[in-house]
Amino acid sequence: MFDPIHINDLKNKFDIFSTPVIYILDKDKKIKAKRLGSEQVIDMLKFLDKG
Repeated sequence: MFDPIHINDLKNKFDIFSTPVIYILDKDKKIKAKRLGSEQVIDMLKFLDKG
């Protein structure tokens, strides 16, 4: 969500200091992994699928 004047305080709410930031959410939209590099996404999805 684009928030140029920081109305939603997303920077602090989600601990974002640079973009893009990759998050993996579960079906209930709870954060399962955050601040991943693009090269880590597939391995993390495989890891979470095992659990």
